[in-house]
Amino acid sequence: MFKRISQVIEKLLRYIKSMPRYKKIALIALIGVIGGVTAYFAILGIVTALGFTAAGIVAGTPAAAFMASYGGVVTAGSLCAILQSFGALGVTLTGIFGAGGVGLTAAAFAAAATAPEKKEDKHRG
Repeated sequence: MFKRISQVIEKLLRYIKSMPRYKKIALIALIGVIGGVTAYFAILGIVTALGFTAAGIVAGTPAAAFMASYGGVVTAGSLCAILQSFGALGVTLTGIFGAGGVGLTAAAFAAAATAPEKKEDKHRG
């Protein structure tokens, strides 16, 4: 299965390298946007599934166990508070920057994958 995935990726990269530059730039931008949006909703889904929701922390979930580990004192800015804020509001600076980081990483990967290969200088010894 991994060999097949590797073959598909190699074929896709060859296709991308053969594209005109303006199409590569558009593709890189698209990958960045899709990566960022996907990461945002994936993170929100995971946080919600753990039990951090708009209604509060759900009893019997990993979120409840995590909150209990604080001994009843969850301070502002702690990881538990940040996750609950994200689960309740959905949009936080952490989520926005996290999603943006993933999108930029995807765009950087696409840019590196589509960069022209360096030609060796035959005059060097």
